[in-house]
Amino acid sequence: MKRFNVPVKPSIGDFTATRDVWLSVNDQTEGFCFAKRDARSTLVVAVGLNAGEIASLSADTREDTFAVFREFADTQNDIALFHVIPEEKRISAVQRLSIAVVVVSRGTGSVAVVGDTLLDYPFLMDDVLLGFTNLPSPEELAVIGKTVKESDEISFPLSCQLEHALSNHCTKRFRAPLFMIDHSPCASYSFPVKSTLKTVAMTVDLFKNKMLQFNCTRMWQIETVIHEALVNAITYGNDMDAEKSITVEYEVGPKGLRVIVKDLGDGFDVSNISVPVGEEALERISGRGIYMMRKFSDAMFYNFKGNELLLFFHF
Repeated sequence: MKRFNVPVKPSIGDFTATRDVWLSVNDQTEGFCFAKRDARSTLVVAVGLNAGEIASLSADTREDTFAVFREFADTQNDIALFHVIPEEKRISAVQRLSIAVVVVSRGTGSVAVVGDTLLDYPFLMDDVLLGFTNLPSPEELAVIGKTVKESDEISFPLSCQLEHALSNHCTKRFRAPLFMIDHSPCASYSFPVKSTLKTVAMTVDLFKNKMLQFNCTRMWQIETVIHEALVNAITYGNDMDAEKSITVEYEVGPKGLRVIVKDLGDGFDVSNISVPVGEEALERISGRGIYMMRKFSDAMFYNFKGNELLLFFHF
């Protein structure tokens, strides 16, 4: 058996169901929460909450999560709270920010340091909003602008490119952005799938029909990965129990696809993943699925429990 690693996030919380907004959270140790404030798809982002506070938010029974965020922000000055409003193409802050925020134009590569407030900051489609623990240096800002301009990646894959470029061109080790909000075209969907294998082909066909309009050249790879993800969730996660459903959430646009698959199972040890090799590979018919999904996708995560899977595909 050959061991290999799959990145893990404490919680797969990147899916916003907000049109034309790709969110990627890279460092949840800093505390990063978001919620929808209203039907207009306003995205409310809170930065600086510790793990206990995040847990209390997720356990809160009140429907108005924004009000909970606001309570924390009113009592703790080191919490940043701001709104992303796609319909009005602007970002606004409730109070001074405790993080460094940078806006990059994909078209020109120009970089704007927003400072400690985001009050009514306008953005254009394809602008990228980045949050950092500390303000990048002029050299680092130049690398960030150049990398974003030359890349057509979205969200997490773009964040990986930024980290790689900064580590190669700058003298100090540079951490990945705390978060990235990419204002690239996309639409979001969410639906349940019954835990029977009969639903797998129909669900894969749904994705194929969505991707056809974007002239995707990786269709067979994406089909294969989504098929494997669904079969794993239905077979191993929900034990083929037709009374249980798996949840599929996805965002798709001209630049790519992000898929999240959640099952109701107990998960598995995501720190101990292996693939059969050599003679063992000839004898075993299973064990290759996760390895194949990682190879065919641009990014892949499990949550710590192992019952939520996130996948990125670039078109």
